[in-house]
Amino acid sequence: MKDYPASKSEFEMKTYQRITCIVLILAVAGSTARSQDHSGRLLKGIAYRQLEPGGEECSDLARLNVSWYYNWTPVPNCPPDENREFIPMIWSEKYLVDANDEKYLVPLIGSDYAALLGYNEPNWKGQAEMSVEEALRYWPMLEKTGLRLGSPATTGRSGLDWSIEFMKGAKERGYRIDFLALHWYGDCNGTGDLASFLDYYDAFNMPMWLTEWSCYNQDMKTNTRFLEEIIPVLESYEKLERYAWYSNRTTHETYLGAALFDTTGKPTPTGEIFINLPRQHQKHVIPRSLPEAELEITDWHAGPVLGKGDPGTEDIKHGFEGGRVIKHQGWYHLFTSEQAGDPKWVKMRLSHWKSKDGDDWERVSTLYESSGDFTGEDPRASLWSPMPVFNEEDSTWYMTYVAYRCRPNTREQFLNNYEGRIWQARSVVRGEEGLGGPYEDLGVIMEPGPLADPWEGLQGSDSFFPFRAGSKWLAFTGSAQTGNIFDGFWGNGLALAPALTGPWIRLSRRSPVDFGTVFSENPIVTELSDGTFIAVMDSPGSGFGYSLSVDGLNWSRMKMVKVTDRMEPWWSEFRTPLGLIPEEDGTFTLFFTVIKEHTDYWEHMGEDGYVMDTGFDSMGRLRLSVAETP
Repeated sequence: MKDYPASKSEFEMKTYQRITCIVLILAVAGSTARSQDHSGRLLKGIAYRQLEPGGEECSDLARLNVSWYYNWTPVPNCPPDENREFIPMIWSEKYLVDANDEKYLVPLIGSDYAALLGYNEPNWKGQAEMSVEEALRYWPMLEKTGLRLGSPATTGRSGLDWSIEFMKGAKERGYRIDFLALHWYGDCNGTGDLASFLDYYDAFNMPMWLTEWSCYNQDMKTNTRFLEEIIPVLESYEKLERYAWYSNRTTHETYLGAALFDTTGKPTPTGEIFINLPRQHQKHVIPRSLPEAELEITDWHAGPVLGKGDPGTEDIKHGFEGGRVIKHQGWYHLFTSEQAGDPKWVKMRLSHWKSKDGDDWERVSTLYESSGDFTGEDPRASLWSPMPVFNEEDSTWYMTYVAYRCRPNTREQFLNNYEGRIWQARSVVRGEEGLGGPYEDLGVIMEPGPLADPWEGLQGSDSFFPFRAGSKWLAFTGSAQTGNIFDGFWGNGLALAPALTGPWIRLSRRSPVDFGTVFSENPIVTELSDGTFIAVMDSPGSGFGYSLSVDGLNWSRMKMVKVTDRMEPWWSEFRTPLGLIPEEDGTFTLFFTVIKEHTDYWEHMGEDGYVMDTGFDSMGRLRLSVAETP
């Protein structure tokens, strides 16, 4: 059963982000419930008002030409009909307590129902209104039915926080979710708002059911036009299995425009459109193609542009590694990890440098300095990989960076940096002028633990680069199997958030990203002028790798730029590209860090617990062009 927001402000709370289903537990281990296959079809349904059994509106089901319906209860209120199926719902814990489980839940065990819908808007007053702990406590009872389980569907801005907490508890307990139940009441002026909403959840790569949707508090003309326009959009989503319009009959003024029948039982204009839609839509999914392009070196600087002896490097013992260079207001800005002292890779500083021409650099400031603790006690003993990103939503610069615990290596395990956590910080100076900070920490947004995926290893979260893709934020997040350094996997997964500030969720069903190699590290994404995304990253060999994507989710196999094929190396090992920088002439500048000496440092790492000195690791520069592959 539904209730209705009493004011416009409540309606605004129930727009785009109003429905945050528990899609977030997508990493839960494989389902034991039966799967469903409708051969690429999308099933039309109705969210049906609960009436007394056999009420007058039961005849509406046949008139509406639907494949399925639900009524927010576990019991059908209309006689069985072979032409349409009923999907039960456990609306809240009230169906599971005071012996109600025997009445409502037990009959579902081993039943022929295609699925079971979870709690209805558990975070919303007047709906299921359950705490996260209550929801988790009763979830195993739903699992015992053996039916496909739809996620709880939350509502309002508080729904996101509720869902994240449910996700944490569900993943820790190994609970099962088989598909995402989504509600949407958003902007019906065009199809973009609902498409963006579905794009967000489609990123989880799980089946979806759109179980409530319509043009809330809008007139009949808007609902009719929107219903006609949106159907081809719904048919284009491979993972969308079903939808259920809300509602069929209503006298509530906020839903009159969405009603399919008027008070006399006559179809409304919206109803006429809905009735004439097929019971099962044939999907029209457009196969995703991966872009083809080649990075080509066109020019380079013969030697380091920032290295030992340059002004500002006097108290840096081991040089630079990683970070990002961006061009802002005519200046290049380097945010990097300074290997300030001993132990190498432990005693670190995050710093800001700037240059007008990319060759002569001036040190601006120290942003953070690590403790250098080598006992494993301090989770911020070593700091790495500062990545500044501008957030247009609040006109503020944000920065992510990695913090590690540190202790002596063993012969097999790399412990100089382990259990990495991703911190997010925000510039205290608002606007574009705030790039240089200072920055204030907001907290940890990604870390090892029970929510980590199986491919992640001892190193924890070792990199994080956020980028906007349409209406959502995505991020590459890295990890490495450094528990066995000589056989371990170094890779990257994807994470998702509705905003740069989070909350961030691992896209477990899309991770790790298959770049076609056992080693990839520190991807940095640039959006090209045609909308293509290109990520440059550490890779095996004598250069760097890159991958291409049209949506930020599906990435090509890594291609290599073998730098030493074009320029004479002045280093022992090419390490980390610091991002592609678009230039006015259509080319790109790429700065990179290198290991200056001693490429066999891994071979010696267990001798005294330290990584051996590799000389003063420096930064170079080259110029590239992007050529499309015919």
